[in-house]
Amino acid sequence: MQSDQPLKRKTIYLFLFGMIDDDDVESFNRQLKLLLAANVQEVVFNFSSVTGLTGATLNIFAEFYRSLLNKGKAVRIEGVNDYVFERLRSLGLEMPAALPV
Repeated sequence: MQSDQPLKRKTIYLFLFGMIDDDDVESFNRQLKLLLAANVQEVVFNFSSVTGLTGATLNIFAEFYRSLLNKGKAVRIEGVNDYVFERLRSLGLEMPAALPV
């Protein structure tokens, strides 16, 4: 049976890892924009394996994070190590659901 309706997922989990640097910015931004357009209710980020984030990457993430909230979607951040937590917090993001590693 086929349907003309797009697949609707309630939650998407994103597991990020390694150093997300300036070489990754364009791809990272493109992927987040696709996700923003997706019909999801919640996005969960896991940063437990992230070793570094550049300023450009942080700014793209912050814009995406705020856009999700403005669209009424839920955002959770899990697996945050101290480094990532401090970098995200420095952006002024409200992270009530940030869970440590």
